[in-house]
Amino acid sequence: MTFCRSSIIMEADQHVEPHTLTMLEALLQRYPKQVRLPDGTAVVLRPLAPADADKLVALFSDVAEEELRILRDDVTDPHVVRRWATDVNYERVLPVVAEADGRLIADATLHRRPVNPYEKVGKVRLYVHPAYRRRGLGDRLLREMLDLARGLGLERVLMEFYVDHAPLIAAFERRGFVREAILPTYQMVVLAYDVRSGVAPTAQPAPSKSTRNLPPVSLWPEQVYLLDDFRAYPASLNVCELLLDRQLEAGRGERPALYAGTGSMTYAALHDEVVRLAGGLSELGVGPGDRVLIYMPNVPGAVVTHLAVQRLGGISVPVPPQLSRRELCAVLRDADVACAVTTAELLPELLVARKAAPCPHVVALGCASDEAHHVYSFADVLAGGTPTFSPVRRPREAPALILYTYRGDEGHPKGTVHRNEASLIVADVLGKHVWHMNEEDVIVTLTPLGLLQGYVAVGVLPYRFGAAAALVPYMTIRALLETVRRWPVTITLLTPTVYRHLLAEHVPPETFHHVRLCLASGESLTERTYQAWLERVGLPILENFGTTEMLCFFLSNAVPAVPKPGSLGRPVPGYDVKVVDDEGREVRTGEIGHLVVRGPTGTFYWNDPDTQRAVVRHGWNSAGDYVYCDRQGYFWFVAREDDVIKRGGYRIDPAEVETALREHPVVADAAVVGLPDPLAGQRVHAFLVPKPGVQPDERLAAEILESLHGRLAGYKIPSTASFVEALPRSSRGHLLRRRLRERMRRRSWASN
Repeated sequence: MTFCRSSIIMEADQHVEPHTLTMLEALLQRYPKQVRLPDGTAVVLRPLAPADADKLVALFSDVAEEELRILRDDVTDPHVVRRWATDVNYERVLPVVAEADGRLIADATLHRRPVNPYEKVGKVRLYVHPAYRRRGLGDRLLREMLDLARGLGLERVLMEFYVDHAPLIAAFERRGFVREAILPTYQMVVLAYDVRSGVAPTAQPAPSKSTRNLPPVSLWPEQVYLLDDFRAYPASLNVCELLLDRQLEAGRGERPALYAGTGSMTYAALHDEVVRLAGGLSELGVGPGDRVLIYMPNVPGAVVTHLAVQRLGGISVPVPPQLSRRELCAVLRDADVACAVTTAELLPELLVARKAAPCPHVVALGCASDEAHHVYSFADVLAGGTPTFSPVRRPREAPALILYTYRGDEGHPKGTVHRNEASLIVADVLGKHVWHMNEEDVIVTLTPLGLLQGYVAVGVLPYRFGAAAALVPYMTIRALLETVRRWPVTITLLTPTVYRHLLAEHVPPETFHHVRLCLASGESLTERTYQAWLERVGLPILENFGTTEMLCFFLSNAVPAVPKPGSLGRPVPGYDVKVVDDEGREVRTGEIGHLVVRGPTGTFYWNDPDTQRAVVRHGWNSAGDYVYCDRQGYFWFVAREDDVIKRGGYRIDPAEVETALREHPVVADAAVVGLPDPLAGQRVHAFLVPKPGVQPDERLAAEILESLHGRLAGYKIPSTASFVEALPRSSRGHLLRRRLRERMRRRSWASN
């Protein structure tokens, strides 16, 4: 089929002005046009023809209910849809369709009103079948519409959306559209694109070897880019370049980037090591999209490794050094890493785990190379790298980081994937808009790089602003105090448990004389801790709340800096947060419901579509908590949805501990709950059902708990245990942990 000259125009409409006909003839000569999407799918673009009526009806036959308002036409009526194909007025409408495998998969229409003052303005309507979304087809059709508008001499193209379609509005704003008008009466936003600019909208990236481990596109969350900062990022970027190289260009090369032990590392020195290590890892065969495990405490080598992996376009997989051997094996298998970087102290554990899970290369800090076993000295790899290794720029949407967490009832680590742009987003949201960081700041944390709080504090935040991170390799109060006393720490990002330990140590307030901002996250702060710290140090603790899945604290008591002790805070700029019922409907102020959030970051599980399906609901990310929101917009925690225990800032999946307990030969069944603890927030208590014939006593309980060492991280092992005849379960067999918690609460109340 060809579309040259005017056959299709005249077949559809005999009333087209001659000059318009000439322009349309010229434009239509480019069709049909075969294009290939980034994933390799072949698609034909061509004008809509009268013979397409039935195909067009099929395209719109299964439009989702929530999309009908976006289309603003009754596409559920086949007669209406057929008329689009058979009664086209080309003086006002220019429709283009996308065809694949003999069926229409998308429809784009350019509407015009060729009368003053609208003759230079067009309006676009665009619909892509759900199976072809997020594959680059929408971007391609949008560019096609803008090219047609430019060919017809139009100057601007408009698109209209209802105000509650924030993700769509943000998506088109990222592609160069700007808000022209807001129509309160109709609850609509009008976006405009300047056709004369000639700048093509940003296209979606092609799937890579790492995106194949992501959930299906239909399960992805909506991502909303509400701040101008986010839209200013380049389409392809390198995080290391935008962090370190930019600081050198700004003349901050001699400023400290890291404080560790008794010395410091400048931005110039950090940049040099990062560049060399990136080159050295590349020589080992690590390339763009490859995963690199970072199994290290918070030492300079961990930061250097993370930024080097980012520089070569890889995916950082930092994990806490406290992981047990079993957990380490699970992460190695799940992430399928190309290389692991560790320290001499942790190398033996990694080598044992490596026997059960693949890991082609190991780089160890503080030991000699053993090339026969593919173990390489960190110093040798560093020395073998080029000092001029250029940053590898990848699409801003490409995976760049995996942090592991525990969620659900399976009891195994779950990887949460974060895009290339996510680290910049987190730094800009928290550092620029919430905590107002500058180059004079020094931030400290006790949390490892492999956990959310640690990643924010030492993995990205300070380097965006020319500030510094004070590294504490040993997770002890003594090591923390030595660091705070030695270096000019201005921001403390700690768990409430750490603050409570500092209070218990009666640390003099002058220890924190440089500190301007005390931040907390990871567990409930409590009003008691807040008031005690305020009285002792004279500074409020600003509580923040986020999830590993979102990579960002999306609630904060620093918004504005008027905290409500005990609350989670208010939404940070760039994020929408609400409380919903089981059906996803927003509840009234003060009512308890599920906490959901959406923003420029989102939930993407690695190799786990089932968890993705459970956590992302209606495009929103579920935080897994029951909360309520008060009249001032502060959110208050009520309970965990999945019974996850928060102990000293760590999230503990009870199912994982229960599975390990049931492996003991005398245990028939087990349940684990979190009970209140004045220092750690919660302590772990185990309920054990002995097998028939077993005589339970305190000695046996201690023996069972002791057997968990080496199989679970120390913070996950229950501190106490008690024997019971049976565990409460629902009619469907689900363990009712809340009844066990209530049983212990009543027992505690009775004893007091």
